Amino acid sequence: IKGVIDPYKVGTTIQEGIGSGVKRAKSGFEKAYENLGSIYTIKGEHSTAIINYKLAVQYDETSFQALSKMASSYNYLKEFSNAKIAAIESIDIKPKRNAFAYFELGVAEKGMGNIVAAKSAFEKASKDKKYRKSAKYELTLIEKGM
Repeated sequence: IKGVIDPYKVGTTIQEGIGSGVKRAKSGFEKAYENLGSIYTIKGEHSTAIINYKLAVQYDETSFQALSKMASSYNYLKEFSNAKIAAIESIDIKPKRNAFAYFELGVAEKGMGNIVAAKSAFEKASKDKKYRKSAKYELTLIEKGM
């Protein structure tokens, strides 16, 4: 269809540009890569999603959203140490009102067996209305030893 942009072709073209080693200023690519990462996450292609989230962060080092989403994908792949790093980087950028990152940090810490740290992260996530139910559920599982 004329005028419709194929996101896969756009992604390939952008990736070729990055492959050339050209470092660009914030240009909109950061959001495009974050969105591509989200598409791959929805498709269940977490490894490809992570690549796109990393590219988003390359274009905008303050993209706490891309880092949080990256942490989520790493958690899905059970790469908990990488998830922890991405979540902490997101929290370092935006320590307040970043429940998604705190929740993913909790998942990573729990996955690594760091129960005290997991509880702390889930408690911080539970302060946000959007994550309260899920965080409290995780805290209940921890209390039950699961």
